[in-house]
Amino acid sequence: MNWLRLDGFDVGDPREIRDEDGRLTEIQVDCVPNTFDVDLCCLARKLVKNGTRIVKYRDLRLDAAPTFLHVTRQQYQCKSCDSTLYQGVPHVDGKHFMTERLRDAVVLSSIKRTFADVEHVHGVDEKMARLLFRAHADRELLNYRYKAPRVLGIDENALMGDQRAVICDVEKGLLLDMHPGCTQSDVRRGLDRMENWGNVEVWCQDMAGHYKGLAKDLFPKAAIVVDKFHLLKMANHW
Repeated sequence: MNWLRLDGFDVGDPREIRDEDGRLTEIQVDCVPNTFDVDLCCLARKLVKNGTRIVKYRDLRLDAAPTFLHVTRQQYQCKSCDSTLYQGVPHVDGKHFMTERLRDAVVLSSIKRTFADVEHVHGVDEKMARLLFRAHADRELLNYRYKAPRVLGIDENALMGDQRAVICDVEKGLLLDMHPGCTQSDVRRGLDRMENWGNVEVWCQDMAGHYKGLAKDLFPKAAIVVDKFHLLKMANHW
């Protein structure tokens, strides 16, 4: 294990890069993969070395400065198919040119912090933080499922400029799901992620007529009630 705590690398000493006023602006670390990891190009592969290439990958900060790994990758030429191949680099996200541990740290921070805060903490551009978090959220939600509550509540909420349908467990006060759009077709598609539909005994909604029709169609045995908030809101309005 090297001092960077990244297996698979031979690591040099860190270099401090300073501006004209002597302020620390960047830390650079030379790294060389010490494992042979090259993609298969053909069945009759015959590789010969063909120079090297240095690629920069951003890593977790050392001190208060952005840290970059300068990774020297061996380049190969296949004499059989004339393909150009590069030595693999462990522990990096090649799509975003950063280490996996930095990517995971950005995603974890984005769960509880604003993207502007994440940029300040990790030195990663706010746009990149958004991109990484959304990719993570898409993966997590791909197989998301939840059990139907006894009292299912449905309402709309404005988020990022759009009205979205919100599904919740009224008795436990839990948010269960949120769907893009709030039409009958939007909600119907979204409810496909719910399991044990027979658990629903009460359908709680506002006074929107299209929700009532949806409840009668999907949960014919459930009692349909209007929630207290909307009743009081309308009573006060009158």
